[in-house]
Amino acid sequence: MAKPRIFVSSTCYDLKEIRSQIREFILDYGYDPILSEFGDIFFDYGEHPQDSCFKEIEKCQMFVLIIGNSFGSAYYKTTNPSIPSSITMEEFAKSIKCNVPKHVFINRFVDYDYQNYVRAWDKYIRKLRDEDKLSEDNAENRLKVRREFDDAYPFPNDSYRNLFRFIEKIYAENVGVQTFEYSSDIKECLKQQWAGAMYTFLTRDNTISMQEVQNLAQKIDTISTTLRSLLEGKDSKEDKLSFDLTSIRVAQNLSGIEEIKKQVFGYLEEVLMVNGISVVDLQQNASIKLEEVENWLKVLTNNVEIYKWRPYITLKDLFSPFGSKFIIYYGRKDKVNTSLTIDFCMTMKSLKEKLTSEDYHSLLVAIHKRFQEIPEDDGLPF
Repeated sequence: MAKPRIFVSSTCYDLKEIRSQIREFILDYGYDPILSEFGDIFFDYGEHPQDSCFKEIEKCQMFVLIIGNSFGSAYYKTTNPSIPSSITMEEFAKSIKCNVPKHVFINRFVDYDYQNYVRAWDKYIRKLRDEDKLSEDNAENRLKVRREFDDAYPFPNDSYRNLFRFIEKIYAENVGVQTFEYSSDIKECLKQQWAGAMYTFLTRDNTISMQEVQNLAQKIDTISTTLRSLLEGKDSKEDKLSFDLTSIRVAQNLSGIEEIKKQVFGYLEEVLMVNGISVVDLQQNASIKLEEVENWLKVLTNNVEIYKWRPYITLKDLFSPFGSKFIIYYGRKDKVNTSLTIDFCMTMKSLKEKLTSEDYHSLLVAIHKRFQEIPEDDGLPF
């Protein structure tokens, strides 16, 4: 009988006891734990042992990452000693590439120190901008400024300089992160997650309900009506017909108010939050007006032709219509997927055309309310 193979990734020396306990926990569930120090990995004689670990991740059905207070051993292919990569970092990158379901656990005290570091870095950048000392806000200059900041920052532990870069990459991937103090915290979380997965599997109903059939019929009717309206007035003698398919796409996807809310506010949550934490704060005593939200949507829609050629949009560009009212936490997230933004703009544009002025105004009010829920900067120096 096939059993799930679970790869446990972490530094070994400082987390030796926790790794051993998690291995026993996985075995008690009847699953196969994969840990390098227990002979669970085949080390190919013709390749580097680190590469053998990476290959093993491809054969696993789950990836558990545990972060303590150590950065770990350097990856043997590291090309820039000043910005090293570790074996654990590369294992995490491999799990992302293979799209393996994953659970990430960070020591509670390490995560606390990291959040303080992020706040200090954000305030340092904001100060440089306010004093007009940030000559160019590009990747190369940002790296230079980051090094200067790190040289002056009082890291509680020498390894934190590189470890915090790793944690930053973890949060940037928008994976679920849990903090822990003891191995029992990890066990309890995994127990709950696996119970939830089992419940979902057992209660999943593969049959199609009458409501789903009715929703599908409604969408087909909507598409039929839209096509009919598009074809009306077209000259049948023309060799080709050309028309904007945006309305068809939106009419198909936004068949009701609940779907409208799901798309519009789903986008806002995707942009404003990461792992339940806000990526932006309002400047102290700042407030967002309804007119500013309306102008923001207008600017976004007008810039679709520019955005569509970019792989991503920075939060700085995305919120530029609001001026300097937002503080962006670069340590949590600083980019937004372009296709996500374009879909949002097309949806809002179509809604403005299709909804009554009263309904569209109500939607703007709801979006405005979401912006009002953004926390205000606490004014602390870190």
